[in-house]
Amino acid sequence: MIDIDNIDIIKNENYIYVYELMGENSIRLIHMFGKSPLCRVPSEINGTQVTELAPYCFSAKSLPAQLKDRVQNEVGIAVDMTELTDSYVEEIILPDSVKKIGRLAFYNCWNLRQIELSADIESVDGDAFMNCTHLSMLVLRGTPQTSSCLKQILAQISWLVRVSWVTEDSTIARACFFEYDQTYDEIGPAHIFKLNMNGEGFRARQSFNDRVFVWKQYDDTFEEAKAQESEQDLLDMALYRLIFPYDLEDEAKSLFTDYVKAHSQKLGSLLVKKRDVSLLERYLNLTDMDGQRLADAQVVTEMIAKAAETDWGEGSVILLRFKKKNMAVSRKNRFSF
Repeated sequence: MIDIDNIDIIKNENYIYVYELMGENSIRLIHMFGKSPLCRVPSEINGTQVTELAPYCFSAKSLPAQLKDRVQNEVGIAVDMTELTDSYVEEIILPDSVKKIGRLAFYNCWNLRQIELSADIESVDGDAFMNCTHLSMLVLRGTPQTSSCLKQILAQISWLVRVSWVTEDSTIARACFFEYDQTYDEIGPAHIFKLNMNGEGFRARQSFNDRVFVWKQYDDTFEEAKAQESEQDLLDMALYRLIFPYDLEDEAKSLFTDYVKAHSQKLGSLLVKKRDVSLLERYLNLTDMDGQRLADAQVVTEMIAKAAETDWGEGSVILLRFKKKNMAVSRKNRFSF
């Protein structure tokens, strides 16, 4: 329950912050208004650190009508300001100062695609991501070898989600966690039910030693996942591990490499569809255990055609240059019989 009398409101050029002082050195953020679907939560307000997101912080439920009227009366809600909630907000960046995410903090953020946050958040309360079914990317500032909040977060997300670990704007690792299902079986006349978890996505989410991610456990899920998951999702997992080989052992590298080679045509189509220049360039530079490029001439030629069909000019240029530099056939050999 919000104590309206203890709430402060402040407005700047881009945002309205509704917040509560939790002491001399701490602020709990209650609600935000902004001009863009990209939301940057401040590290401090009036010199005091923002350390916590209140329950329902990014949900319309967090702002009672009485409090919304007070916001309008005290600072005014300009016509270009929108509540950062529900179907409006698409990306949220949390500062390092935030240590706690309250219950149902992102409730009903249907269009939320990405959240960036510090890996060392201490607490993520229950159902924080309920109904955020389009959330497809978590960006963690930190390294996989350090203790993090990731296990708490993944326990609340059963759909397909990708995780990137970044340091100083550089991605050092990326993982793909498949969707899994929860079903209940009745096992007794007293209406006793057994919970079943179906899918390798659940097992991959258990790849932790306490709060530290364990890559070998994660990589070991791939063999079983091949019988259950889609080709597209499996290619994502394999490609991410090869491009960002953090703690990647030779056995797992061989497994991922063989899968990428066997599905190279599908991967080529997916990379063109993604239109991610960095991902494309990294793929083109991948080699197998013998130093041979994974992208062969046939695949690159097909990718050039698909890039042209979809008017991806930048991709076409990169692929053509790559083919000319690495796959050119000499005039002498071209006419040899």
